[in-house]
Amino acid sequence: MFNELFKENSYNIKLANMVGLESAVYLNAILSLDQTSNIDRDKIKTITTLSIEKQRAIDLMFVKLNIFELVSSNTINVNYPALLALYNENNEDILNTTIPKITKRKTKSDAIRDELKFLIKTDNGELRDAYMSWIDSVFAKQGWMSKKSVELGQKLIDSYSNRNLDVAIELLNIAAVGGYRDIQWAINSYEENLKKKISKAPLILNKEFEPKKTIELAQEVF
Repeated sequence: MFNELFKENSYNIKLANMVGLESAVYLNAILSLDQTSNIDRDKIKTITTLSIEKQRAIDLMFVKLNIFELVSSNTINVNYPALLALYNENNEDILNTTIPKITKRKTKSDAIRDELKFLIKTDNGELRDAYMSWIDSVFAKQGWMSKKSVELGQKLIDSYSNRNLDVAIELLNIAAVGGYRDIQWAINSYEENLKKKISKAPLILNKEFEPKKTIELAQEVF
């Protein structure tokens, strides 16, 4: 029954009337993948002509409708019961059809958490996932987070790391482990760890002075 409603290389007209043509085409492309899908954004772009930015905007709409659960930047769980209910909330035959997975209804906190993830501004998948892990950790440990925390956190990380990917991810990992809403705590911890490493470095005496060399950090930036 489900495959009859959402056929490959097509879209459901009734759903298109509800959420728009682009969203229906995009959803069909997602449903052609696995239930928990590692999405090839470029492939979806080729199939649908939708830019990656547009794809993420549609993701947000489906998250709000409780149809998508954003696991990571390119991994989505589909809530099939909610999708079928949206298609035809009064059709018991469709709703009682055997479906791949039952997803519990999201709480208000879950919905806020997922919406905050769409505030992340980066095209780097690894960095985006690090930000998402940070948000998940804060909600798990503190139960809430504000839009301001995410926006300010990104500005602090961009500024402090000088857009160095390794530094940015390290800061986010520290924030995630500690459950810090305020990224400044992660920066303080990072600097404290650096001081400890420097203090433990061996002191070499009676060595001819050499000009200080610039430390080569990771070249990848975001």
